[in-house]
Amino acid sequence: MGAPMASFLVLAFSLAFVSQTTANYFYSSPPPPVKHYSPPPVYKSPPPPVKHYSPPPVYKSPPPPVKHYSPPPVYKSPPPPVKLLPPPVYKSPPPPVLSLLPSSGLQVSPPPVKHTPLLRFTSPHHHQLNTTPLLRFTSPHHHR
Repeated sequence: MGAPMASFLVLAFSLAFVSQTTANYFYSSPPPPVKHYSPPPVYKSPPPPVKHYSPPPVYKSPPPPVKHYSPPPVYKSPPPPVKLLPPPVYKSPPPPVLSLLPSSGLQVSPPPVKHTPLLRFTSPHHHQLNTTPLLRFTSPHHHR
């Protein structure tokens, strides 16, 4: 049993030596240069030209003409109708009376002409309170 044990020890020793030597080699040599990753260049097409926004033209109709203010016309009602009085009655004078007396040179003069006074009412209801019809004026001072 000693022989396998001895071979095991030799094998273990040699493995340890080889691993140590290999380890020294890796640690003593400089590391290989590290290449930093650089992506391949990207070829971009140039951007399209930027158009500045301009709204479409707005066509406006001209403003309506300015009317200067003028006040509306004032409509006045017509004046109330004027009540026309009946036209005055003109009587012709009576024909001259020829005297049947013998021609003595005396002639009878015609009776004096009575003129009807002009009607001057002070209000439209002047005679309305009187219930009897007015055929004649009762006194000469009635309408003074």
